[in-house]
Amino acid sequence: LWNTTFDNSQTSVGLKVTQEIGRSAMPLVAVDGVYICDLSKNERAIKKLDLNTGNVIWKAEDLKKDDIVSEILIDGNNLIVRLGGVIRVEKYIPGVEGRPDVYKVEHAFEGSTSIRAYATATGAAVWNTEAMELSDNFKKSECNIVSGGGRIMACGEAKLYLFDAATGALTKEVDYNAKAIGKAKAIYPYGDAFLVEGEEGIARFDRDLGQQYATNTGKCLFTEMRGDAFIVWNGKDHDDRNQFVRFDPATGA
Repeated sequence: LWNTTFDNSQTSVGLKVTQEIGRSAMPLVAVDGVYICDLSKNERAIKKLDLNTGNVIWKAEDLKKDDIVSEILIDGNNLIVRLGGVIRVEKYIPGVEGRPDVYKVEHAFEGSTSIRAYATATGAAVWNTEAMELSDNFKKSECNIVSGGGRIMACGEAKLYLFDAATGALTKEVDYNAKAIGKAKAIYPYGDAFLVEGEEGIARFDRDLGQQYATNTGKCLFTEMRGDAFIVWNGKDHDDRNQFVRFDPATGA
């Protein structure tokens, strides 16, 4: 029916080939349109497109050349956008003089983290955390955001923040105990609570950001459910996950 420009990768070619993947969030399809972050050449902006025709309904302010858009979601009448994040970097180095080809995959933080809100009806900028004085180094946060019920939850390097989705007002902030769990990497709902996964452990909070525990697991490289077991992989690194612990997310034991 229709197509549009969209680019979430960047490739450079020379003595080695480098491809960066994940510089843009995937398109968000909603009842009132399709929201995309178009990082293609001469575009670099967030747009809202008509579902039926693909016509541009609105185009928001231009993004900077080095901006990374890692998440887009809708809460109420606002499109919530998280900038900054971890991308996948693939490198291919051709072998020379008898040496074998080399292929490497790395994950690297790019950009500067902030949260912005745009009106879904017009694309007008509503609020932006860059205008706020947050108490930790939020610009270096690698953690995702959680939205729902008019609230946005986000982690900095030491704090867990709660923002009003409509106005951007900071309604609460608490320490998520980075000394125990390390720098936050992910936050997600778990039952009627929220879990924060750090580099070295897991913390649990209730809906009012009351901390229920913060448990150090040595490392927290990856988590998964195996049957009724919640597994935390804590081996050497992401490519050598040779150890794990069974973790109880209800109690932190």
